[in-house]
Amino acid sequence: MDICVTTSNAYKHLIPIYCFLFNKFWNDQQRVEIVGYDQPPYNLPSNFHFVSLGKQTEDKQNFTRDLRKYFAKKDKHFIWMMEDTFLRHPVDFKALNFLKSLTEKIPDVGRINLTREVVKQDHVLFDTIGGYDVYANNKYSLYRLSTQPSIWSKHFVLQYMAEDLTPWEFECQSDHSVDEFKILGLDHDAPVKHNEGVRKHDLHNYNFDGIDQSVIDEMNKLGLITKCP
Repeated sequence: MDICVTTSNAYKHLIPIYCFLFNKFWNDQQRVEIVGYDQPPYNLPSNFHFVSLGKQTEDKQNFTRDLRKYFAKKDKHFIWMMEDTFLRHPVDFKALNFLKSLTEKIPDVGRINLTREVVKQDHVLFDTIGGYDVYANNKYSLYRLSTQPSIWSKHFVLQYMAEDLTPWEFECQSDHSVDEFKILGLDHDAPVKHNEGVRKHDLHNYNFDGIDQSVIDEMNKLGLITKCP
């Protein structure tokens, strides 16, 4: 299953940190596409490939305008993350593979949370499958379109990726009464543990909570953590 990591020019200094933590806690053989605008001014690890969406405009509405074209070319299901997804713990591949399998077992899966986010919004126990309690968000729960790390159905994401929406506007779309897609996930068994690496008001105020100090020291030694210019 493809892994896509979206970014923009303002956040591209996070990519070296993202790549390092991904390869340490996920897999340095897993191919990943970094999807952004200007080519990053540094070499990416060999399992990462950069895809440019073209020229970035000042208008943040290009978020859905450009990504819609990109996602339209993807396979039926893919994993989508942001560049500020700072992994802080080894991925549970047993749980990850279980969640991947739900795309084939359960009809009309729109999004599958890879984190515990499903239980942070209105949810019910959907079913117990293979020893896992699988939860579902209802149609009126907030952030059914959250861009937290997830497996996405291409059909689902394109249905809501209308022209000219900012990231916030995309996530906050609230009328899901017309679709039958399911938003699923696990609670404590969720495979991905991560930090939201920065806040939008201070893009150099890194959140390394829960990441071992030896890992942070290694990133500093490699020059991956840049200071505010």
